[in-house]
Amino acid sequence: MLIVRVQSAARVQSIVNVCGSVLLASGAVALAQAPQPAVATGQVVTDADQGAGSGGLQEVVVTANKRRENIQDVPIAISAITASDLAAHGVQDTLDVAAAIPGLTMQGSMNGLQAHLRGVGTSAIQAGGENSIATYVDGVYIASLSGSLLQLSNIQQIEVDKGPQGTLFGRNATGGVISITTKAPSHAFGGSAAVSYGNYNTAQASTYVTGGLTDNLAADLAVYFSNQGQGYGRNLYTGDEIQKNQDLAARSKWLFTPSDVDTLTLAFDFERTHSSTLDAFRLVYGHPSNWGPGAPQPTGQPFLFTGGPWDINNYLDPFDDFKQRGASLNYQHDFDFAHLTNITAYRDAEKNLFWSAQPIPTAAEQAGWLEKERQITEELQVSSPDHNVIKWVGGFFYLHGHAAYQPFTIEGTAAAPAPLDSINFLADEMTDSYAVFGQSTAPMPFMSDTNVTAGLRYTRETRGITGVTILNFLPPAPAVQTGLTDTQKTFYKLTWRLSFDHHFSDHLLGYVSYNRGFKSGVYNTIPAGGPNAQPVNPEVLDAYELGIKSDAFDHRLRLNASTFFYKYSQLQVTVFTPTHSDIENGAEAHIYGLDWDMEFQLTQDLTVQAGMEWLHDRFVYFPDAQDLIPQSVAQGGGNLPVFGSAAGNRLPYTPDWSANLSLDYKLPTAVGPFDLNVAYSYRNGWYATPDNHLKSPISNLLNAQVAYTPAQLDRLRLSLWGRNLTNQAVPMFMSEANNPGGYDEEIDLPPRTYGLRVEYTF
Repeated sequence: MLIVRVQSAARVQSIVNVCGSVLLASGAVALAQAPQPAVATGQVVTDADQGAGSGGLQEVVVTANKRRENIQDVPIAISAITASDLAAHGVQDTLDVAAAIPGLTMQGSMNGLQAHLRGVGTSAIQAGGENSIATYVDGVYIASLSGSLLQLSNIQQIEVDKGPQGTLFGRNATGGVISITTKAPSHAFGGSAAVSYGNYNTAQASTYVTGGLTDNLAADLAVYFSNQGQGYGRNLYTGDEIQKNQDLAARSKWLFTPSDVDTLTLAFDFERTHSSTLDAFRLVYGHPSNWGPGAPQPTGQPFLFTGGPWDINNYLDPFDDFKQRGASLNYQHDFDFAHLTNITAYRDAEKNLFWSAQPIPTAAEQAGWLEKERQITEELQVSSPDHNVIKWVGGFFYLHGHAAYQPFTIEGTAAAPAPLDSINFLADEMTDSYAVFGQSTAPMPFMSDTNVTAGLRYTRETRGITGVTILNFLPPAPAVQTGLTDTQKTFYKLTWRLSFDHHFSDHLLGYVSYNRGFKSGVYNTIPAGGPNAQPVNPEVLDAYELGIKSDAFDHRLRLNASTFFYKYSQLQVTVFTPTHSDIENGAEAHIYGLDWDMEFQLTQDLTVQAGMEWLHDRFVYFPDAQDLIPQSVAQGGGNLPVFGSAAGNRLPYTPDWSANLSLDYKLPTAVGPFDLNVAYSYRNGWYATPDNHLKSPISNLLNAQVAYTPAQLDRLRLSLWGRNLTNQAVPMFMSEANNPGGYDEEIDLPPRTYGLRVEYTF
């Protein structure tokens, strides 16, 4: 393992210089290629006709600059998964996206989705917590952690913009943006219908239909349903099956074009999930809890978990019922001098769950909550026409949101010993966020083929918290209210982007950039307001990046690479106290690394996609960090809390090395074509917490698919698919606690699954 320590600014500069040389060398092959016509910026290109007629790779259109551009012309590190790649890579929901993007890890639990990109992410597990990787669907920001865990049906493209996007996307885009684009309605009638059946008695069905209703009105409807009849595992204490999921999702768009210069898109979506997977926590192997069954010592006997990776041994069966819905109106108008876009959206979500808070077969602590969230967003954008030499965009953004526990309840012999019966936490965190932004890209005078991009964003955000803690005593004692909280604080933040890019040829773009991003300050919601009702301060990240984008061999090879250095301050870190969890500031970290993406069409029928990322991430200042030291069975189990410096420790959920490799082979035969795809994803071990005690194993995920289209029935497609073919137990969530009765727990990604899918296109 290569370990490099940041010793001085000169040392960092040396690393950047070396990596920059590697980047330029890796793209130099593009310099030798003959010039080809460039794709016009802003051209609307669908997934079906990208690269049509060229015999090369499909063009990928992205919107990282709030306008449609060829990914190769954008001086930002971007990975994109087109519609044709989603099924081949086995991507079914946002958790699966990480398998196709090096440097991206996704954690999923009852608290929702927690994304980490290039070492930047969140470990928050409370209502009101938000990701450091912002998620957008059709231009609508989703603040909710739970709302970001989406079933991906009717998807046109997924775009991952790496690095802070604090100018055009603003708050909580500290580490990057995940932008999901769904299909647009068509006036031509068409669609598809598919059914699938797999192991664990899992049945899935989906349909998509679109068509014109009048000359200027088109609509579509996408519906997805999945039901898993058999659980991945079993609760060894109750004997019941667990880790079963049922999901229903629907999305509809209505496209109205009253004139040649006006477009209105009205979208609705709904999703409801019943699950016992996202809260099926089990003890980490070899890590005993200190509150197991038996006589108290003083709390209980040490307890070790000995079941299978997808089993649990808990006092009760978990359940999780989540639903979300939303509506948005996107209005666009073309003036002679500018293009106007206005997006108004509303979303709400509700989660009801209950689980054995300590993953052991005794009534030590059970917990559950009813969480309600809602948000209203408004974004106005005015941008330059596509033909402008100087490209610019400016606008205004507003967010109003609430995230509330109604209530969060804990009970059990450990959490609420007699005469207590239970404890209820009531909390409502309010957010009002305003921002104005502008960015411009212009040619550099006296420097041909060179552009400068500069942008600023100013954000004013008010966070407020109201809440109370209710102690419910056994009858006849009355309930007691405590910890009444009603407070708020306003934050102000200026973020920016500055970049220079140069076209060395039509096939080689080089760029250097400096970006600042931030993540909003936030209150603890358990208990309301946290210690002394004070919020944590915003995170701030300064990012320096050097990269290239290249095409070669008549657009059959695409190679993009970048090297970067991050200065990450005021990290919001989750720590566990004897009674609850808190989010605290108190850390500074440095991250630097190298990543690259490659797509190579070796023949007309064989395409290879590959990517890799290497990271060096360390806390450089973190005094008084909590360190939960695991105790052996002989020591009584659980975790012993001590405090000290975490400087030199690794950041959570950040592997040193990550890579992916995908092979797509089309085999024409007399009876019809076959499509063969194999997708491999590698992650070396990452640590779950700043004290670096919980470490995940190296993961090797392998997905594969064989699809067949009969020669005489070209609208029919039969697919045999398999995911996690090595049947590896890969953690998607790990945490440690000492509140009360210490334990270390995890949830693993699904085991090996496979099945048959039949799809008909009309």
